Amino acid sequence: MLQKNDVQVKGQNILILGTGGTKETVNAVMQYLDAKTIRIVSRNGEINYSNCYFNDINIIVNTTPVGMYPKLGIVDLDLTKFSNLKAVIDVVYNPLNTNFVLKGKFLSVNSFGGLYMLVAQAVKAYSLVDESVDFSIIDKIYKDLLKEKMNIVLVGMPSCGKTTIAELLAKKLNKKFVDTDKIITENFGDIPSIFASYGEEYFRNCETRVIKEVSLNTNQIIATGGGAILREENIYNFKSNSVIVYIDRDVNLLLTEGRPLSKDKQSILKLKEIREPIYNSCCDIKVENNSTIDVVVDRIIEELNKCYL
Repeated sequence: MLQKNDVQVKGQNILILGTGGTKETVNAVMQYLDAKTIRIVSRNGEINYSNCYFNDINIIVNTTPVGMYPKLGIVDLDLTKFSNLKAVIDVVYNPLNTNFVLKGKFLSVNSFGGLYMLVAQAVKAYSLVDESVDFSIIDKIYKDLLKEKMNIVLVGMPSCGKTTIAELLAKKLNKKFVDTDKIITENFGDIPSIFASYGEEYFRNCETRVIKEVSLNTNQIIATGGGAILREENIYNFKSNSVIVYIDRDVNLLLTEGRPLSKDKQSILKLKEIREPIYNSCCDIKVENNSTIDVVVDRIIEELNKCYL
């Protein structure tokens, strides 16, 4: 897993979180790869979560179950305090990206979860009973698993085409289609009425609850409401198992009917100004929707195949 993600251990200072069996594995590997120092963090040990902020730490590995499905807890560590950090690694593979991994990614640090290690372990185990195993199959199995598990979340302005694109994309990729606005409507009532009766804050709370539940599942194409990215919590939940695709559409083509926050051209322009920086910062792929739906869907698949599938 370290080799796959271009992590150089030799001469580096390592921080391992946890004291269970997986800690022994990680510790052995780090020693084998000539780490300079290895420090073990535990809740009640000499090195704990309050005094582990050593300035020389280069690589942090989480071997605890914190962040694992279905209890998606958060590792109690402030990564911003490690000024020489080069890699953040989590042995947890479900979800694909724990909050710990996402924290590292948002800091532009090389960060990844344990799925590749899981696959490599399985192939190695199988090789003990079948010596003819070609270890290059690890990459193929990993890619197939990632393709099967990964969600694709579509974000963008209201009426930019997310739902229509998501439905067609789901058919082409053989994934389940999910519409968060539809789930909100089924559980809490139609969206314009929610806004009118209870206000935007209540609606956002409903939306966050739905997004959290939906994001736990895998192999989905998820269409979202235009403001789903306004809460950082939602972005974290999406990215736990998903690639985020920003559907960018010319504001002159956006519709206003039935849209509580974009009921006229002026409202649309104001929303676009506020939200576009967030769409751009949270997305993994950006695709314009100013042509036919088929073209847009094919473009998304092309971009996904380049980087993920």
